[in-house]
Amino acid sequence: MWLPKVDLGATLSTTHQDLLGDWYRDPWGWPEIDWVIKHQPSVLQARLNGRGANASCLVDVPKENFATRPAVVLEPVDRLAYQAIVGMVSNALIGRLHPNVFGWRLPRGKRRSGKYARNDREWEKYRAHISELANVYDAALKTDVVSCFASIPVDRICAQLDQRLNSVGRGAEADRLNSLLQSWDKVPGRSGIPQRCQASSVLANFYLSGVDDVLVDVSQEVLRLGQPSTRSFARWMDDIWLFGNDAGQLRLAQIEIQKALGRLGLQLNVAKTKLLEGNAVIDQVLKVEHSAIDEGLASSPTDTGPLNALINKIVEDKENANRTTVRFVAERMKTHKKFRKLKSIQGVANRMPHVADHLGRLFRDSKRAARMQDWFLDYCSSPWGKVEWPVAQFATMFPSDRKLMTKGVINHLATELAENANSLPLLALAAQRLAAWNPRLAIDAIEASIPRVSGPLERRVLALAGLNAGAPAQQVQRWLNDFPENAITVSLLSEMSFVPLVYELDFAGD
Repeated sequence: MWLPKVDLGATLSTTHQDLLGDWYRDPWGWPEIDWVIKHQPSVLQARLNGRGANASCLVDVPKENFATRPAVVLEPVDRLAYQAIVGMVSNALIGRLHPNVFGWRLPRGKRRSGKYARNDREWEKYRAHISELANVYDAALKTDVVSCFASIPVDRICAQLDQRLNSVGRGAEADRLNSLLQSWDKVPGRSGIPQRCQASSVLANFYLSGVDDVLVDVSQEVLRLGQPSTRSFARWMDDIWLFGNDAGQLRLAQIEIQKALGRLGLQLNVAKTKLLEGNAVIDQVLKVEHSAIDEGLASSPTDTGPLNALINKIVEDKENANRTTVRFVAERMKTHKKFRKLKSIQGVANRMPHVADHLGRLFRDSKRAARMQDWFLDYCSSPWGKVEWPVAQFATMFPSDRKLMTKGVINHLATELAENANSLPLLALAAQRLAAWNPRLAIDAIEASIPRVSGPLERRVLALAGLNAGAPAQQVQRWLNDFPENAITVSLLSEMSFVPLVYELDFAGD
């Protein structure tokens, strides 16, 4: 029996954290996940007893410089099963993770499988650590791995999981986990392990621990008065820093790191590898810290100079702007209501599809989205707006309140839903907003979309939006029943007498 070994509360909590950062934000927050854990855990038991995985949904997400990352959206019970299994064995996999590895790990004190350290606190530790090292050493090597999660060879990580978990008597967990990974690896056009998932991050940290051994060997000890010795490296998943005083030694270390990655079937990202010397070390670390911005915003009177300077750099870089940096800036602008530079960001937003999720919410929270409807329509009709993921993310700026909307955006999304949209993010956004703005138009567009859109998760969002728009329960059930994978959703709705589900507040934008 699996369930006695599963911490259902921890599994649910961690899964909810995952959903906040997933490439796809569900309008209803995946209520099936809570329903299974709280009311029908036997469904999870049955999935854990099974083999393979249900159908996932493919999503193409833009990266910097208009590259594309091939991502997947996991079926909700598969996501729970994946999270549950990795949670059970997390101590065996990453319980001894090196102290200089930050993020996606168990707490540094008392460890308990499936209970993870808070990543915001890990990020602060990471920033403090590299800042300390930058003030000690004259040079630094900064690098990462090419498409880390997508490049992890599933056969190799499965072999390592077998070896580690069988050695501690967890062979059943290794077998079921490998079955999930191998099933997802067979999806055409997708490889490696799923992204944006705590379970995958645990597996990736486990797999990359072989590189940590090399980093320990090539790093130098740092002796601090009154403190134990530490090591002059830091790793935040596949982002690696190595500090030293000899540039030549750092380049030799780069070769050893590259060899270690090669043994894992991974590639060092030569294009993003930098050897920093002198003031450039501090400058690069400060780009991670952005401490001057927070200090300026906290001062009296407020000093927005550092924030505005970083915004200018983002606008200048646009296509190559770092996602973490853009998110940092967007959060500070919203928290402190500093929107003076918003117009300059809007002027280049069409060339920043890889951060459209952060920008869409920035535009929304600035209360200026109603004035950007013409901008959005111009964007969608231009060559910049032909990738569906950023279109959906930018459209989140428009709230579900119809009073603020013009017919132009409403009719555009209706046409997209009925005739063009194929990706889950745009289908969900268009269907949900139309159901709120114009229920009759939404049902017409959904009915037109049903015959041409394939896949159980795509059908699910159309059916749930139709229910919100007032479609009869029998029709909604008929739409869902075309795919056996949607049986969980049907059971949930049946138990609720097909009452329309409540939208997630952040997604609805009201």
